[in-house]
Amino acid sequence: MINAGVGRMSFGPMSVSRIARAGGILALDAVGVLVGTALLESPLHPIFPVHSASGVLRREVILSILCAALIGFIAYWKLRSGTSKAVWTLFLLLFGLGIFVSAHEPGGSWAQLSGTECSNTMERYGCISFWAFTIPLIRAFSYSCGAFVAGRFYGSRAEEAAAGGVLG
Repeated sequence: MINAGVGRMSFGPMSVSRIARAGGILALDAVGVLVGTALLESPLHPIFPVHSASGVLRREVILSILCAALIGFIAYWKLRSGTSKAVWTLFLLLFGLGIFVSAHEPGGSWAQLSGTECSNTMERYGCISFWAFTIPLIRAFSYSCGAFVAGRFYGSRAEEAAAGGVLG
């Protein structure tokens, strides 16, 4: 049911402005997952030299997990938005698209999305599927886990306001 007030449209308990704000913060979280993690981990690549395709994949997964969790922790600590904890669901949908797309390619979904097709044969489709669908999901899940841990330490803005803290 749409409740129309004076100059304000709301859909039940959520107003349009709150929905737009949550969508904007979700978009910022998605950028943090993809771009922030890449920016944080790229200077670390020379520290961990690898000499094989499987080494590159292992290094990328490990650094993605660590860097995305750190960025998710910091993002929740500063913004205290619940979307930081739920951003992984957006990337799960993207991963589902990857399963659908790679099911019709040689090697099948599992070989391409797990990275084995890329590390063993350097098959183009396997590498593209791994980098386009699996790495973003790993980063998003780690980002959300970091945000969840920060939520355990710092709580939410509503809890802070209820305790008499200053909203910032």
